[in-house]
Order: sequence, then C-alpha cells, then structure tokens
Amino acid sequence: MTIGATPSTNYAYEGSIGYINGYNPSAPATNQKNIGQSVQAFLITAKNGSASAVDLRGETGKGGAIDAIFRLLPQGILAYFITNSAAGTINLIVDGVNAPQAAALQVDLRNLGSSVGLGPVDLSGTTVATGASIVVA
Repeated sequence: MTIGATPSTNYAYEGSIGYINGYNPSAPATNQKNIGQSVQAFLITAKNGSASAVDLRGETGKGGAIDAIFRLLPQGILAYFITNSAAGTINLIVDGVNAPQAAALQVDLRNLGSSVGLGPVDLSGTTVATGASIVVA
C-alpha cells in the first residue's frame, strides 16, 4: 500500500500538490496548499518477555529486528527516530489515514516472538503507545 493511498476526506489535490480543504476558510485558497496529510505517531518500546528493554542498536541492518518491525507497517513510515541507547525506543510517524491501531500493532510486534533479527532478540514484551504530540528537540 502506498502512503496516502486513502487520504482523509478533507484532503484534496491540485495537480500533484496536496492540501487540506477548508483548513482556513478566511484565507485565499492559494494559502492552503502544501499543508500535508494527517499523520499518526507511535512510541514503540522494544521489550523482552520479562518486560526489560531490548537494545536495538545492533539490529539496524537488513534482516535485523528493526527491519522486521518496519515490515509490519505496510502503509509506510514517513519518519522515524531510533534512540542511540539500550532503551529500545523507536518514535514513528506513519500515514494517519492508513495507520493501524496501537493495540493491533503491539500484538503483531509481540507475535514476532523471541527469535527476531540478527541477534536474535526477543520482542515478546514490546509495547506500543499512540503519540499525543510531536516534539522536536
């Protein structure tokens, strides 16, 4: 599935440029272009069956745990940040219209089990939280 294959109902296109219809009704239509699409943010915390954080720093290559995690998001990832620590945290931003529910994604990640990636690593206790905001720091 491509990103934005099913845009939200208020999303429109003028040629290949997308914008949100009615974003600011008092502004001229030309000021409403390139607003973007809705997104969904997730915080994934890779954990093993004992609920201890899993260090993902050695799992970034093809066939690694990060690769396996990202393949569970067929609608595509717009942006991500993997913490350079043993915390096992991944911040993701995906297409909001086609995004899975956090609970369903968590089940899928936990079902990957304990032999994922290059390590192999155990993701059977992984948690997924829906992001309430996006913070740039």
